[in-house]
Amino acid sequence: MKKPELDEQELQEIQIITMESLNYTLTIKMTIWVDGFTKLMRALSIKT
Repeated sequence: MKKPELDEQELQEIQIITMESLNYTLTIKMTIWVDGFTKLMRALSIKT
């Protein structure tokens, strides 16, 4: 599988979603690229 390339708009969208999750208790799901394979990651952002 070829490594996906993100353009500036896609990177900004990821940044906005990440920052929004800090304002609420949200689960974030991201697919990341690791050594030629994709891996689904989940994280829970908890507002304190």
